[in-house]
Amino acid sequence: MIIGENIRLRPLKKSDKDLFFNWRNDLTFIEMALSMRLPKHEMLEETWLDNAMTDISNRHIYFIIEAKDSDEAIGFTALTNVDWISRNGAGGIAIMHPDYRGKGLSTESFRALFDYGFNKLNLHKIWTHVHSANPASIKLHERLGCTLEGTLKQHYYWDNAYHDALQYGILKQIPLESEVSEILRTIITVAHPNDSMEKIKEMMMELRSEAMPVVNDAKELVEIIHWEDVFGSNQKAASEHMDLPVVVMAGGKGTRLRPLTNVIPKPLIPVGEKTMLETIVESFTQYGC
Repeated sequence: MIIGENIRLRPLKKSDKDLFFNWRNDLTFIEMALSMRLPKHEMLEETWLDNAMTDISNRHIYFIIEAKDSDEAIGFTALTNVDWISRNGAGGIAIMHPDYRGKGLSTESFRALFDYGFNKLNLHKIWTHVHSANPASIKLHERLGCTLEGTLKQHYYWDNAYHDALQYGILKQIPLESEVSEILRTIITVAHPNDSMEKIKEMMMELRSEAMPVVNDAKELVEIIHWEDVFGSNQKAASEHMDLPVVVMAGGKGTRLRPLTNVIPKPLIPVGEKTMLETIVESFTQYGC
């Protein structure tokens, strides 16, 4: 779950079927979101939701947007068609509850999505397609710092006419002259000392987080819970040997580990009862390298 000032982004649930049935059949949403125009019946929505929740390709990531003041689902956002080699994906957002439109929640939700995409998933670029007749969405993207990359001429058909689609994009770039306050992430997922281990486990599973900081009310770091602490080590010996060479890059001078590296080469520094190099090599041999 991603928590902002006024909104939360949570994963999908099976009970969201009725929400999507109503939302994705809304004609205004279909037109402005460049969405599919065919009617979506309940069985189709249930199948779509099941597929979205069980998709193991990691190419389509959906969130429900909840208002913190009411805990009500007010819309949804997504990163879709993620290309993990080129590290880009398509962003999208829709505030469907009319009472929550025009309150800046689209901007906050998009910023939360960008933060997740850039700082959690390490994407390099997020792009969107915007209806050329949707001035509110155009202003939103400009306000977020997105760049108009081009116009897809007569790309979309609706209401007996072809319409242009505008492609906007934003890159993960941080100018060197930026203020620290502009760079720091404002949406950070942490655990509280009162949280149960089961809740922390669920948070780590949702985020696929290898470590979860535990922070108290005074914003002090109490401890860090690692994946192995919660789930244990599930590594198994490889069933067969892989003819796969492993190269360990150790070209640094070990400046950060001084004074140890003044007398011991960095690969030979002990980690527990073994050297750093032995620990690295053994982790690969467990998988048959």
